[in-house]
Amino acid sequence: MRDLDLSYRPVELLGHIEQAQLERRIIKLDGVELVNAAGESVFLDIQIKPLVDGDAARLGAVVIVQDMTASRRLQEELEHANRQLETACEELQSTNEELQSTNDELQSINDELNHANSFMEAVLSSLQAGVIVLNRDLQILVWNRRATDLWGLRSDEAVGQHLPNIDIGLSMAELRPLIRDVLDGRTTPAASTRTAVNRRGRQVEIRVVCSPLTSELAGVIGVILIMEVPASPAAGQAEPP
Repeated sequence: MRDLDLSYRPVELLGHIEQAQLERRIIKLDGVELVNAAGESVFLDIQIKPLVDGDAARLGAVVIVQDMTASRRLQEELEHANRQLETACEELQSTNEELQSTNDELQSINDELNHANSFMEAVLSSLQAGVIVLNRDLQILVWNRRATDLWGLRSDEAVGQHLPNIDIGLSMAELRPLIRDVLDGRTTPAASTRTAVNRRGRQVEIRVVCSPLTSELAGVIGVILIMEVPASPAAGQAEPP
């Protein structure tokens, strides 16, 4: 066997055979790489078993060689897939942290907006005049508590509706020219006194002030209607202008 390449390629076998015979045990050599004639790597598992007779006398050895190339490649592919999975998990964890940070920022912004909305609602509720804010399509954006007192519609019933489509005791035929002039930029603001019917069915004089809702970038984006019932003059006093 010493005259064969097999004795030393791909691994030095003679020494391991002698070791297996002397120690009376199986010697295992796993993952031995061999480059074949095609220049490809082949991976072998080698077992060397000593042969003894009934008196434990040494008779020789058996060398078992298993081609583990396919199994080795599958193992490498599995390890590669596991590394990719670990990388994906790390990226996902990083993305989750970024999303959490973004959610925290959005929550902070929402808290600020809620605070600002609460403040604005408190301001609008404290006004003695009805306030209605419309966009250019005459869709209601804001309807304060005093507007509810005047016309009987709650804010959740009015917001989102088009003003000409809801039933209030103020003639839209009289309001349209006022609103159109403001939207067209022909007057700012415009005021007028109209006779209306409030939610109790009573005729009242309503002073309507129509002001433009403006944006620095877009110009006039809607109108603000302020509606109030002028206070009656006290007895013996002159009627205020």
